[in-house]
Amino acid sequence: MGRLHCTQDPVPEAVGGDMQQLNQLGAQQFSALTEVLFHFLTEPKEVERFLAQLSEFATTNQISLGPLRSIVKSLLLVPNGALKKGLTAEQVRADFMTLGLSEEKAIYFSEKWKQNAPTLARWAIGQTLMINQLVDMEWKFGVTSGSSELEKVGSIFLQLKLVVKKGNQTENVYIEQHLDRNPSKQSAGPTDLPGTTCQKAVDRCTVATFNLYTNGCCVSIALF
Repeated sequence: MGRLHCTQDPVPEAVGGDMQQLNQLGAQQFSALTEVLFHFLTEPKEVERFLAQLSEFATTNQISLGPLRSIVKSLLLVPNGALKKGLTAEQVRADFMTLGLSEEKAIYFSEKWKQNAPTLARWAIGQTLMINQLVDMEWKFGVTSGSSELEKVGSIFLQLKLVVKKGNQTENVYIEQHLDRNPSKQSAGPTDLPGTTCQKAVDRCTVATFNLYTNGCCVSIALF
């Protein structure tokens, strides 16, 4: 097995077999299971609803609930790692293919990941500011003059430094947002961070990428 982007830990032996089980699902079945999974990823507190939807899926498709839970656990391996390490949709696709998922299904999942990225980003940032008290904030704007990712060259970036209070101590949280200056696309503008006041210095943006660094982890989500 090749190297994964989502984790450096050894992959459980069951993952390979679970991916083969996923490959045997029809396109409609895989689509339905993916919808259930993303409902859970975007609303992780709804555990009871998630389990009920899995039970319904198992009954509808005549799949035993035990093996289905193992399949879902393996399927969650990549998105869980992607949220922690800030993986792109392309890296998500590559990891699933490395684990043995078919190219067609890996592409489908990565596209759904791309579509749900705004919700996942808002939840991740909202959780950080909801749990921790915001003490101070600094920001600066600039234009990317060079990058390994060509599409970022010439884009406006916003760098935020949040000082949050955790108990009796403070911690710095760094967030970076890239704003595409392509005027041909319409956008609602930069996303305000929950619980803060942020000046909208850039009126028009089409793509924003959040990098959230906290507790040694990075969450990088592209907002479209």
